[in-house]
Amino acid sequence: ELRLEPGAMAEVRLRVEVPRRAAVGGHYASVLWESAAAPEPAATVGVRSRVGTLVFLTVPGAAVAQLQLRSFTLEPPSPWRSAGPLTAQAVVQNVGTVHRVPSGEVAVVNALGWTVATLPLNPTRRLLLPDETSGFAVTWAKARRFWPTPWLGWWPKLQAEAEEFGLGHYRLVLRLDGTPTPAEVGAWVLPVRWLLVFVVLLLVMSWFIGRRRRRWVASAPA
Repeated sequence: ELRLEPGAMAEVRLRVEVPRRAAVGGHYASVLWESAAAPEPAATVGVRSRVGTLVFLTVPGAAVAQLQLRSFTLEPPSPWRSAGPLTAQAVVQNVGTVHRVPSGEVAVVNALGWTVATLPLNPTRRLLLPDETSGFAVTWAKARRFWPTPWLGWWPKLQAEAEEFGLGHYRLVLRLDGTPTPAEVGAWVLPVRWLLVFVVLLLVMSWFIGRRRRRWVASAPA
């Protein structure tokens, strides 16, 4: 038993005795802590709280530490976008016998071959147990660089295209540590609404210039 005063902390050391016939590789155990309120003479109901923590152990020997990339896809899967952000989902499986922390990076490459961003695959260092499969989402989103435009609030998609502006083909290249070949997905970003606005403005300017030119020709002396 351990008695803690309100706001106090204590360090507890645990000793784990590994059985002789324990399999080589990763193992984990759960340590549970339980608290109980001091009994009261007139109380008929008591309240207890329990909290647990995981302890990860590795039994030395000929263990296998290997991760396998199951899939790397766009979310949503459509290759066409009118604006960012771009999100990709990597599904990784631990095919080894020890727990592993998947690590790697996703490079965002534009149509000119320039790397415009590099994103970590597992920034929270989530751990995978043996035979466990999990998905890791990576999102490339630009910071807000445009001024607030309340007059565009009635058309949020046009404002989103301005704030997440992109044009051309973008590739998301995943390099998972421990795997020899990178995985890649691609998406086309085409700001359709802003292109339509540009075309309309261009037509209006052409009409205005043409009208002024016709007036100038008509008023010119013969």
